[in-house]
Amino acid sequence: MLCVTPEQMALLSRAATVDAVRAYLHQHFPDSAALPPDELEDGIQRMADAAAGHGFTQIGHVKRFAALGWLLGLDFETDMPAVREKLADDGSPPEERMRRTEEMVFQALDILYGDAP
Repeated sequence: MLCVTPEQMALLSRAATVDAVRAYLHQHFPDSAALPPDELEDGIQRMADAAAGHGFTQIGHVKRFAALGWLLGLDFETDMPAVREKLADDGSPPEERMRRTEEMVFQALDILYGDAP
């Protein structure tokens, strides 16, 4: 009988998360494929850890968090006070916090680039 330790399960889960986020980034941000694989994986792991720190553990939330990191920079959730405020755990469900963060970011991008050629 094969026995898998909790540590091994965590590594498998982490690898699956990295693979899923990598595929998501490649689909939505094709230029992400130009990064060296190790550099991209490190960034994805960093985003997954940061997402978990904000209570985002579902793969869909981690993908969306990584997309925000791709657009705004890896430290967006600590470097941008308005984003940090939207992500703050105020007792609302993770989906609500993610939605309001994305909404604010998209509004800001629209203000900056909405009429750009």
